[in-house]
Amino acid sequence: MDLFSEIAASPELVTKITISAIQAMVTIVAVLGTAYLAYKYGIKKMRKEALHKLESEKYNRILDSLQECWKLLVYTTQTENEKCIITFEKDKDKSKTYFLNTKNAEEFLHALTAYFYSSGLGLFLPKVFKPLLFEYRSIIFGFLLATKNSEENKIEIMNLKMTKRLSEIHSQLHTNLREALELNNPQLELKK
Repeated sequence: MDLFSEIAASPELVTKITISAIQAMVTIVAVLGTAYLAYKYGIKKMRKEALHKLESEKYNRILDSLQECWKLLVYTTQTENEKCIITFEKDKDKSKTYFLNTKNAEEFLHALTAYFYSSGLGLFLPKVFKPLLFEYRSIIFGFLLATKNSEENKIEIMNLKMTKRLSEIHSQLHTNLREALELNNPQLELKK
């Protein structure tokens, strides 16, 4: 008698084999289902971690960008320092005479270009700052063009309206940077 004939002759053996086969299939389906769910959960978790890492990197780049932008304020302030572009002197009647430091103005233009393009940090600067910086740059560039034939490093500025606007831009940049660097700033919030 061969094996198949023996199995066919014994209904109990057929039942045992059928039950064992069903148990094996259920076990295989359960293992495959568990593996599939673990795979999906793992992929979801890895994706979430990767997105969090990207957001964290973006957050850090924005902070770096704001910190580097802060460094540009040394040029824009009218508080006299070795790098300020605009200085003033008070006359006896307390009126102010404004001066352009052409060397510092050129350094500022180079520093601004390096900040935006060479370092790539301009990509991460919040939009509120860009128009202010470019307006400041345009005014300074206009002053430099108007004085390009002069050999002097310190040139009197006759357009007081523009010096006032430069001061306003500096104040806006200063205020906006301080606000942006606050840790509870929604622009800088790290997504979870």
